Amino acid sequence: MKKLFSLILMLLLALCAGQSAFGMTVDLWNSFPDFQGQNSLYADAYNPNTNSYRQLADTGTCAFGTPGQGFAVPLLYKDSSNWIVMHPASNPGQGWTYGTEYAVLAYKATGTSFFDLSGEFKAANNSPYINVFVKKNNSLLWSVNLWGYNGASYNLANIAMNAGDYLYFGVSPAGNDYYDTTLFKGTMNINPIPEPGTLLLLGTGLVGLLGLKRKNR
Repeated sequence: MKKLFSLILMLLLALCAGQSAFGMTVDLWNSFPDFQGQNSLYADAYNPNTNSYRQLADTGTCAFGTPGQGFAVPLLYKDSSNWIVMHPASNPGQGWTYGTEYAVLAYKATGTSFFDLSGEFKAANNSPYINVFVKKNNSLLWSVNLWGYNGASYNLANIAMNAGDYLYFGVSPAGNDYYDTTLFKGTMNINPIPEPGTLLLLGTGLVGLLGLKRKNR
């Protein structure tokens, strides 16, 4: 009877494990989208004056921008050296249609999970001043100012995310469109939280097994 009890318990635990998603690691360079929404990733422009995001246009393979504006800024694309290139749009008289905008890579959560985030931003064109940041929805998680060719790394643990929440990895303009180019790379370790139904299944099964054990004493 003990062997049968142990076997049923092992099967129940295996079933519950199968119903909950396994943790995974997402490399943002490898997962960079070829179209908006691929891999739950979006190439966006953020307007600080209106606190709003808009999706950039698809301008090529793993490349997004704003056709019609100089340099097609803001723009994001995946280069060949494992960096994501992010170029915001300043507006010191150029008359851009959308004005000053940040370049942002956004990730939309698909379930309830804890995220561990790590990555690096690096100024690429001897910038006089760039602000880089990581946000969850409208909450700032990390931010630092870059200049020259400086870089900065972040490590953020146990960020609770629900389905529909967003993570934003962004770069603000330096005031000159030539100097704004910033390189970015990062990873996300996603650890799903078991759904209530899975926990209920496990609890019900354990209660049933205890009842069976008592009955056969």
